[in-house]
Amino acid sequence: KQYSDVVSRPDFNQGWGRLNVFKSLFPLAPKVQRWDDNTRGIDESPIEYKVVVDRTDVPFEATLVWNDRSATPNTWPVLFYDMDLVVQEPGASGKIFRGNQFGDPDLGQNPNYFIPNPQETDVLNNVERIVIKNPVKGEYTIRIVPANFPKAIGRQPVPYSLVYSGGFRDIPVEHPIPVMNHFGLGAIAILLLAFGAFGVRKSLISKNS
Repeated sequence: KQYSDVVSRPDFNQGWGRLNVFKSLFPLAPKVQRWDDNTRGIDESPIEYKVVVDRTDVPFEATLVWNDRSATPNTWPVLFYDMDLVVQEPGASGKIFRGNQFGDPDLGQNPNYFIPNPQETDVLNNVERIVIKNPVKGEYTIRIVPANFPKAIGRQPVPYSLVYSGGFRDIPVEHPIPVMNHFGLGAIAILLLAFGAFGVRKSLISKNS
């Protein structure tokens, strides 16, 4: 009898899974991919992105990563700068999805996808991801929220990278994102972090606690 200990993404054994570089850099139609390698960074105010979904058969995916400074030894949690990745469906009352809030198999939910309107946020990881299996048509809002930015002398905005993909209406002038966008090292790094075999800090902590 064969036993598979890989049951969802991420997990203790595979992290986010095996990286496919070609598909990550050159997604196949009808999937459209966009990114923001935001080197100017974020401080106290949330940053929003708007994108129109035209196809419901292509999952909506978004991944956020940022560089976090070293925490003080023997402190908890170890995340110094905490950001939240938030995606809202079309309309003022659209469902809200939050980074790394997965379905619970014990409740009959798919652990590979994300539950709407969760009560919690991730306060442990500097990699946050959202996957919506069956998006609805319309304009989605992606928010990068500085959830906890401790005041410090000389504090500078925190750079981050965001990659998002789906069945988008691929019109460049639709909702242009900031002019600093370019496919640089940060964008490549986020693809490696998002889809490579990198475990999530929360999972590793849970396993070893």
